[in-house]
Amino acid sequence: MKYFVVSDVHSFYQPFKTALDAAGFNPQNKGHTLVVAGDLFDRGSDAIELYKYVGSLPRRILIRGNHEDLLEEMVKRGEPWDMDEHNGTLRTLLDFNGIDVCDYLLGEAEFPSKTEKTRRLIAWIDENFVDYAEFSQCVVVHSWLPQKYIVHKELDRPNYYITDPNWRKAGEKRWKESRWGNPFECLRMKVPEKKKIIAGHWHSSYAWHVIDGTPEFGEGANYDIWEGSKLIMIDACTAISGKCNVFIFEDEQPATLGMTIEQRKQKSRRKKI
Repeated sequence: MKYFVVSDVHSFYQPFKTALDAAGFNPQNKGHTLVVAGDLFDRGSDAIELYKYVGSLPRRILIRGNHEDLLEEMVKRGEPWDMDEHNGTLRTLLDFNGIDVCDYLLGEAEFPSKTEKTRRLIAWIDENFVDYAEFSQCVVVHSWLPQKYIVHKELDRPNYYITDPNWRKAGEKRWKESRWGNPFECLRMKVPEKKKIIAGHWHSSYAWHVIDGTPEFGEGANYDIWEGSKLIMIDACTAISGKCNVFIFEDEQPATLGMTIEQRKQKSRRKKI
């Protein structure tokens, strides 16, 4: 099977589709699978078009990102905060409900937290977005694996975080926390196994900036895929660069997937019976 990995598309359908076409992705090819490493929506204007395309694919693996979390938090809260408007999360929900942003901001439309369209969107995310996808040579996550805090009783030894060796068994709260870190900086906590981490969330230009001295943003910034011995960063910061990276690898073994929110809910229900 050939896997085509993208991340942080943020509702920019055209750069996403152009990059997949250029990479040779063919939905009709039974040997091709799309992997989205989180943050499918927010910021751009093509959320519905992206949703329809990804939803139509016969082979796809969707990994939950922090923006999937932010969308659900906003809906549960019943009102948007300033960060939801800034991040484009509010726009995503309005677009799915056919509400013009200006109409909403002028008070001519209510916040659509309890509509059927919102319910279906949240249900789709909860049923399809997993915590991780593990392959024979790599693990695809949004940012990093869950961490473990090491506390020393000795006063002269500082406490610190490590990557949890039992990350596969981590609960929803810890996976949620793991979706916010800078994967390049998380390398300090080391990868617990002989597998590379493929991550989005943080622009790859940061790694190029640290390693090669190129600008992190602006003229001369390098948004190409960055690959080290333990980490591959693929977030092209599409909202700024206008491009989408596609990382391709092949694996004969089927992927092992983390849990979805819906699977966790079902597991919790079974425990109560």
